[in-house]
Amino acid sequence: MSMIWTPSLALLLSSTSIFAIAHGITETFEAGSSGDSSVIDLQRNASKKRPASSSFFLPRAKLARIRELSVGYIVDSNLPFTTFESTYLQELFRQLDSELYAQVS
Repeated sequence: MSMIWTPSLALLLSSTSIFAIAHGITETFEAGSSGDSSVIDLQRNASKKRPASSSFFLPRAKLARIRELSVGYIVDSNLPFTTFESTYLQELFRQLDSELYAQVS
């Protein structure tokens, strides 16, 4: 069965419903398992309880200070701002702290 997707249809269906339709997932009910949760119920509950990201985040003030110092270095050394685009400098930052590099770049 194919459906024509329109903005109004998308508004009517929740993201879970759209996912279920797109992947052919249907809910089933067995008379003997009234206390058991269905797989889709377990998935819905699990998605609400995702663990916090384990990646490291810097406070905005510290991130702003790192950017300020980086620009200060470029200006003080009379270097072009394209210095930060150097693959060698980017790799150096990535090697020193890949999580910091991802936030600053």
